[in-house]
Amino acid sequence: VDKAFDTPGWVWEPKLDGYRVLAFIDHGNVTLRSRRGGLELGTDFPKLCGELAQQSAATMIIDGEIVAFDADGKPSFNAMQNRTALNERAVFYCFDLLHFAGVDLRKSSYRDRRRYLAQCLLPSPLVQLVHATEDGIALSAAALSAGFEGVVGKRMDSRYEAGRRSTSWVKVKPTMSADFVVGGYTKGQGARSPLGALLVGYWDDEGL
Repeated sequence: VDKAFDTPGWVWEPKLDGYRVLAFIDHGNVTLRSRRGGLELGTDFPKLCGELAQQSAATMIIDGEIVAFDADGKPSFNAMQNRTALNERAVFYCFDLLHFAGVDLRKSSYRDRRRYLAQCLLPSPLVQLVHATEDGIALSAAALSAGFEGVVGKRMDSRYEAGRRSTSWVKVKPTMSADFVVGGYTKGQGARSPLGALLVGYWDDEGL
């Protein structure tokens, strides 16, 4: 949507520029799977998996985002992609709870899932509960000024809808546009097929 709003029945979270991940915890064994393609990422984040394994419940499935930060303390997708030692300090921000101790929560409202998550999650240095507020306008302004990508609004009465986009979750982020020259491209793989990345340039005021 174009901008955040303060409407009863909605809650807002900062939009994090990282990897969307489902964390599967099963009696001390932890699997991290990407939302698209189901790639296993646990080997990239061993310390994070170690902290998730310390959760009190024997079984949990948590939806969240792994975020790395740059030298200024701002979320950095580039740091995530570079696979540097910084990943050892990447934080898993949890924003939804799908299963807990054998109970399927996906048909419960987001309000209830959020409450269960806040009560059941054991925070640690690399495992945190994402901030949420009903004041979407204020959070949007604060998130953008702090260098975040934007905000996400969620209907409090919405169910968890796996594998599809839903109007019960909306994104707000700043948009900028310009005219660019395409210098080249790479072929994409999997969900990014057929177009992977673009090499672009622009004309300056001197026409160069």
